[in-house]
Amino acid sequence: TANVVFDATREITNDQGSTSVIPLASAEKGPLTVRFDPVPDGVSAYDAPDTGLTAAEDHSISLASLFLNSDTPIASYPDDDIVTGETLYYEVSSIPSTARLVDGSGLTGLTGDTLQSAIADATLIGRVVGDTIQLTVAQAQNAHLVVSADAHLDPATINLAAFTREPSTGDESAKVSDSVGVE
Repeated sequence: TANVVFDATREITNDQGSTSVIPLASAEKGPLTVRFDPVPDGVSAYDAPDTGLTAAEDHSISLASLFLNSDTPIASYPDDDIVTGETLYYEVSSIPSTARLVDGSGLTGLTGDTLQSAIADATLIGRVVGDTIQLTVAQAQNAHLVVSADAHLDPATINLAAFTREPSTGDESAKVSDSVGVE
């Protein structure tokens, strides 16, 4: 915020060489506000692995490989703003109606009845927005697809997308989409 001041003067010199400054006009306007609206840069590419996801009945399917290569996001972005400002999100949609997307961090290493019980008690993960579930990178690392015990999951295609969001405004970039088969 700033105030703008304008002063118009005239300098007059008499015959003896003496100079005086005469004010002609002045104006003050303000406050003047300058605002820069952040615009999300977005994701330049997102290509999930082409291998379908498969798991035995009564097991969970980790979705981490769809979003991360080791601990590095698969989605790429045009510059380093993602590190300092914008937040990368993944979006999952078209999940089969018999399945749930859960925090699978507590499922690793479990088998049999212990695994079935843990799957039943696993908490949902992500933020539901319309027909999609949005995941932060940390949530994507722990996202698992599960069905109830002894339930069958027909082969399906899950739709995926990646985008960035400005933290100060919540504005989202365009989404870059992909899909993967689940059996």
